[in-house]
Amino acid sequence: MKRKTVDKLIIYGCLTIFLLLTLIIGGYLEIWLKLKPDMSKINKSALEVHFVDVGEGDATLIRFSSGKTMLIDSGDNVKVKQLTTYIDKVFFNSHKKVFDYVVLTHSDSDHSGNMDTILDKYKVNNFIRPNILIDGLENYLADGRAKYDNNNEYVSTITKLYSLEKDNKIKVSFAEPDTYIDMGNNAKVHILSPLKPYYTTTNDYSIVMIVEDNNEKFMLTSDASTDVENDIINSYDEDVLDVDVLKLGHHGSDTSTSLDWLDTTQPDYAVISVGEDNSYQHPSSAVLDNIELYNDEHTNKIKIAQTSILGNIVYYSNSANQLCMFSIDNIGEYLFLSWWVVVIVLIVVIGVSMFINDFINLFNRNKATNVRSFK
Repeated sequence: MKRKTVDKLIIYGCLTIFLLLTLIIGGYLEIWLKLKPDMSKINKSALEVHFVDVGEGDATLIRFSSGKTMLIDSGDNVKVKQLTTYIDKVFFNSHKKVFDYVVLTHSDSDHSGNMDTILDKYKVNNFIRPNILIDGLENYLADGRAKYDNNNEYVSTITKLYSLEKDNKIKVSFAEPDTYIDMGNNAKVHILSPLKPYYTTTNDYSIVMIVEDNNEKFMLTSDASTDVENDIINSYDEDVLDVDVLKLGHHGSDTSTSLDWLDTTQPDYAVISVGEDNSYQHPSSAVLDNIELYNDEHTNKIKIAQTSILGNIVYYSNSANQLCMFSIDNIGEYLFLSWWVVVIVLIVVIGVSMFINDFINLFNRNKATNVRSFK
């Protein structure tokens, strides 16, 4: 009996040593076993931009080279789990969960749907909101004509912002055209639009901005229409609007992304944040045709990245300061476990399974010995 126990101890010791040695390649095993997505390629001292797959909606996460963070829009509330899982497990991971800036581009629920959750769950230092008011709550802010939207998600978000601002927990400001936000380390966010005080649709109030860091430029257009695109073209120099990545307006709808807009921005990549098999049939064939026409006339071909096909899309600067892209499909498939946790669990489980009978037999023998001694 003792010899068998010694043999098992030797086997258990060898297995334990083997499992501990696997910690050397733990990072590779985490990726191979889909415990975590591969984020090792990202240069943590450079810009990274995440277009989160929230279906037919928008949510963009940015970490600047300075380390400052920004969230732009939050998707529809039916996608709250996908968004918060991505924020917690992928974007922040071991980082402190603080947003230096949160931007709500306009009031539509597919952009504002989870802002309540964001404000409850994370520390937000600054909030930039659209020039859209709540009827009955903010009429006093109207200067001439004003646009109102009282959808439930937007009302809840703005009401919460008033409460947080009253308690000095957040700084809230309206978007102003041609203004800059300094993100440190020569990085900046340039707000281009809304350029007018009044639009007939909430979409045209969309905050259009350029994110610039380490010579990489992203144009984020929200749901702005071709009318807004034309206003921006006529208001800014071409070199300002020449970008590397263009997020297509209104999820690839034909209300946005004119050929003139493509000719002006000249992006290398076009991102479409869109839901799979959506009822709107986004992206529009007209927009895809515009991109095809552009590619026929230019040597720098636009490469399309679509969330409904690729999932979560991540752009980053590599160690050679080159803009790169990869995708993380279906965030729900990952367990988000560290390999060292798996190793500890395996060591315990193997040990219990190998020696449980020995412990039971030892316990029974001791119990029998005590009974005999008592008699």
